[in-house]
Amino acid sequence: MLRNIILLLSLFWIFSSSIYARITLPPILGDNMLLQQNSDVKLWGKSDKSKVTVTTSWDGKTYQTKTDDQGNWLVKVTTPTAGGDYFITLTDGEAITINNILIGDVWYCSGQSNMEMQLKGMTASQPIVGSNDAIATAAKLKKMRIFTVAFGSEGEGADKPYAGKWEIVDSATAADFSAIGYFFGRTLSDVLDIPIGMICSAKGGTRIEQWSSKIDLDTFTANERHSTTSGNSALYNQLVKPISQYGIKGFLWYQGESNWDSNPKSYGPVFEKMIARWRSDWGQGELPFYFVEVAPMEHLASVDLRMEQYKVAKKVPFVAMASTIDVGEPHCIHPCQKEVVAKRLAYIALAKTYGMSGIRADNPSFKECRITGNGKIWIEFDHAEYGFYPRNNIEGFEIAEADGVFRPVKAYPVYVRELDKNFIQIDITEITNPKYVRYCYQPWVKGSLYNTFGLPVLAFSEEIPNK
Repeated sequence: MLRNIILLLSLFWIFSSSIYARITLPPILGDNMLLQQNSDVKLWGKSDKSKVTVTTSWDGKTYQTKTDDQGNWLVKVTTPTAGGDYFITLTDGEAITINNILIGDVWYCSGQSNMEMQLKGMTASQPIVGSNDAIATAAKLKKMRIFTVAFGSEGEGADKPYAGKWEIVDSATAADFSAIGYFFGRTLSDVLDIPIGMICSAKGGTRIEQWSSKIDLDTFTANERHSTTSGNSALYNQLVKPISQYGIKGFLWYQGESNWDSNPKSYGPVFEKMIARWRSDWGQGELPFYFVEVAPMEHLASVDLRMEQYKVAKKVPFVAMASTIDVGEPHCIHPCQKEVVAKRLAYIALAKTYGMSGIRADNPSFKECRITGNGKIWIEFDHAEYGFYPRNNIEGFEIAEADGVFRPVKAYPVYVRELDKNFIQIDITEITNPKYVRYCYQPWVKGSLYNTFGLPVLAFSEEIPNK
């Protein structure tokens, strides 16, 4: 009898030790994960033992780290150039293994519903153009992995854990992943021929303040940010900050629709602070930050907010914007041309992050205008050195006199040989005193003018000089 009791106690001790000594990892670290290449990446977790040993299969190196008083541990491991598959073994006396690891480039995607919108589309007749073909061919992407950051079993809340797991791309997992993230990742994977990991952390109907830290929001007065304060910093605390130890290549952002209705001109300063905070949290320097312009829509007073987005893109280093001026829909804030938008983001990354020559990524933007003296206005643009298309029927240009009432005008491209420059020309012979000129400066517009690389001209509103 005594022998049986001792045996049972021994088995209980072994079983209990196995439960409590086993290393625990955050959701972002697990099977099928994709680690950032050529980096000292962080691995972290919890253990009730005093030390943890980590061994990486790609080089056979072993790393040791100690746990703190709460059982937390963190270790940095050096990753090679893109490749796989690999595994990592971790032990504190009880070993676990993370399997099927790829190494390549990781991009963190965030924002509201336009970033969250899945490849399969949304209910209420909100599709994604090309989704069926993309879903059907998804399994061909052997070098891509996806991770959706979700709310944990305790639900939404600043102090509650997140959930999620790394997934291999196939027709089922692709259908449920962010359309923007999928098309962006697929383009990079196809062009660069390296493994690409896409992390999506997005939630519909959210303001930028919910993705910003309290420390930064406290630097603004109530009049310098959105009037709604409920939920401020909650998503930052739950879905951003906990991921910030995971090494990445850069950020993608698609948000703004929930900020147009309250002091949209405050968006720019808050946006700048958020970008700086995220970069600081990741601790990888000035990581590339590429975002999507809020799309035009009827009844959505987004013009001021779009102008704030332009300013941030021009002002903050290593930040760029993909325009949606031509792909909006009049009665829906969720444009269905997600592949077009994602590819514009990918062109930015390929040109600016990966240094790929020949690719153009910058949208034509207003540079200056002049009255020619023969009843014409010439408007010059940056990033349009080869000219424009179409050659006629260009809509969206307006001119106002001193009364500030804008009227549509005809515009068309011209090449001035003696200056070796391309302009947009407007006839003002019937306008007495032209004072202002603008293009696509309305809540709902459909951009119709492109440079020769297919990138749409950005909206603007400018004063016309006297001479």
